[in-house]
Order: sequence, then C-alpha cells, then structure tokens
Amino acid sequence: MAPGLRRALREAAIRTPGQVAVAGFDGTPEAESFPPPLATARQDFATTGRRSVRLLVNHSEGRATERPNPS
Repeated sequence: MAPGLRRALREAAIRTPGQVAVAGFDGTPEAESFPPPLATARQDFATTGRRSVRLLVNHSEGRATERPNPS
C-alpha cells in the first residue's frame, strides 16, 4: 500500500519525503527499489507464530499464561 500511496502523492504533486513521510510495514523486498527507498518495518512472523501457539496451548490446557516476552 505504501508504494501506491507514494505514487498517488507524486501524481498530486506532493513531495515525499519533502512534504509527507511514508513508511511501509511488513518489509516488502521491493521497498529498496523505489526512489527514494521506502522505510519499512519488518516483523518476525515465525517467532510471533510460535508464541501465539504456545499461549493457545497453555490456555487450552489450563496452565497459567504469562505475558509474552517482547524480545
């Protein structure tokens, strides 16, 4: 979505990053090929999935659940 937003802004003669800052999410590989390169946040889906399953299993088995460690 971020590249599409940047294109729409360019067509409206709004400069990025001069007038508006745009950042992407989920770290698409193409982000670096857009002029200027798109800042993007990446997620570790494998770790998030493992933690989610662990919490679900613990909850379904009646074990006390701990708050997930953000690291």
